[in-house]
Amino acid sequence: MTNSELVFDGTKISNVELNVWDSSPLHALQIVGSGDVTDKDCSRWLSMRGCLRVLEHERIGKLHGKDFKDMGFVQKVHHWCNDWMCPKCYRHGSSVRLARKIEGRFDASKQFGNVEHVIISSIHPRYAKLSIDAMYKAVQKALEVRGFIGGILIPHGFAKRKYEMFQFGVFRQIGTVWRFHMHSLSFLSGGYDHCRNCRKNGVVPSKEQCQKCGGFEFVTRKCNEKDDFIVKIAEDEKTGLPNERESIFGTAWYLLNHMTIKVGKVGVKTRSHGVRWWGCVSYRKLHVKVVDKKQVCPICKLSLYAIRYGGVRSLCLDVTSSRYEANTMEHVHEGGVQVWFKDEKKPFARNSVGGKPKSYGDDYE
Repeated sequence: MTNSELVFDGTKISNVELNVWDSSPLHALQIVGSGDVTDKDCSRWLSMRGCLRVLEHERIGKLHGKDFKDMGFVQKVHHWCNDWMCPKCYRHGSSVRLARKIEGRFDASKQFGNVEHVIISSIHPRYAKLSIDAMYKAVQKALEVRGFIGGILIPHGFAKRKYEMFQFGVFRQIGTVWRFHMHSLSFLSGGYDHCRNCRKNGVVPSKEQCQKCGGFEFVTRKCNEKDDFIVKIAEDEKTGLPNERESIFGTAWYLLNHMTIKVGKVGVKTRSHGVRWWGCVSYRKLHVKVVDKKQVCPICKLSLYAIRYGGVRSLCLDVTSSRYEANTMEHVHEGGVQVWFKDEKKPFARNSVGGKPKSYGDDYE
């Protein structure tokens, strides 16, 4: 085999054939946050809310081996335009809002089992000319034949390149490369626990071992011979094992903040579309109204309230800064003086629209 050829599923495919991906309609998709800022108020800081129940935090911290003495929870509140293409708002605005809705929709369908994080990809040229809508249908069919019964599809145009390499005579460095694939949070009929427990020792079972079992890993390998899709459960980067996901919200938010979307035409009142529900949790089959969860303290699980800072320390409120943290644990007293207070007044007391708070001084960035 020459350097200009690639063996795929027992068939030699030349790089010339693989280059058809360069003219794929999928290249019209854009990564979120790559547009223009929507308006001057995007990501503008508005107020703070939190929980200053320090005695309760200290008591709970001791139960879990953590030191929360004199510490309160602080959450920064900003204005988000919720436009997927806005470079200031997509990460903490649109992604957070949709991740909460995804979490709520899956919470309303727990009867279908545990949600699995699935990765679907294919390098076969026959998929290169498909539009995003046709690709959605092809991926959905690939999931159905493997035993998945419903979930959400999230398209990604770029993937991480783990190794430096030469490709088409050009040196490619470690970074990102265009490699269209999809992520999915979906329900698997029968679950994946059997295959997951089989791989706890870190050894990937052989094809013969999987054939005797007849579990998901065997089914997806057999289906690959027909549809050329590689469908696998996401693996932990450190252990290489398909661990159970810890949080639907966290996984969804991570997948959303670097997905690729179909952007609406300029001057036309159309929304940008990024995800698609299918199967048992589609809008046609699952009729539920997702209500935003009440924001609570992550330590004591009690409701948050408006708070204000009266100290001299400089607080970072710029979401684009490397020092920015949306949620933090802060000491209520500094130098023996209380600096965090419950705000009994209006939460948005300002000199003018977009100005600095009246009582916070000049120590805010």
